[in-house]
Amino acid sequence: MRTRLFSVVSVTVLFILILGGSLFANEWPRTGIGFRFNHWNVKDQSMIVRVSDNYTTTETGTGGYGGSLYFFSRIARRLYIDFTVGAIGTVEQRTIHWDHEEVKADAVVPFLFGVRYDILPSNVQSVLQPYAAAGFGTYWINDVYVEEQAYHDSHDYVSVNSKARPGGYVGAGMNFMLSNRVAINYDMRYHMVDFQNSDFHNGIEFGFGCSLMWGK
Repeated sequence: MRTRLFSVVSVTVLFILILGGSLFANEWPRTGIGFRFNHWNVKDQSMIVRVSDNYTTTETGTGGYGGSLYFFSRIARRLYIDFTVGAIGTVEQRTIHWDHEEVKADAVVPFLFGVRYDILPSNVQSVLQPYAAAGFGTYWINDVYVEEQAYHDSHDYVSVNSKARPGGYVGAGMNFMLSNRVAINYDMRYHMVDFQNSDFHNGIEFGFGCSLMWGK
């Protein structure tokens, strides 16, 4: 119940501030959309590649990679609001025997409202634009487990668990302005989420992407 209420409040605040941003935009309009590739080792897991010739035991694992889509709007000369949706995933696969395979996939899907503040004064002309950022929202945690037995006692087993947890982040980044309309960016965010699960960890997310802007 608290998670649903938190989500409703987050979305309500977002729309109120976007509406306010549209009023300020009559003076300094600047709106945009962007895409970012992300790495956050949310399960503190190293890449695993293990192969054994004895009874065909194979293990592979990778994780902490994903992407995000974000929308932003300026509400003051150096202050922006943004909304981000993305996903960070991990995958572990085990082939115990040629007829027995297990796959475990985990994904963290954040829906985040944030603010971004440009550090340089407005009268400073530079293609490098550093900024500070912070935000909050809902993090959806999804666990999928698939087991397949293809020979003796043939069966398939699928388990899916999903839950939502509130959280937030603080971070900093840099926009490299290719033109007045296009920028590439790099940022770091530290996520703080009450996962209530020892398999998941708070930590730093690294992002690299680009954005397209319009307005005067």
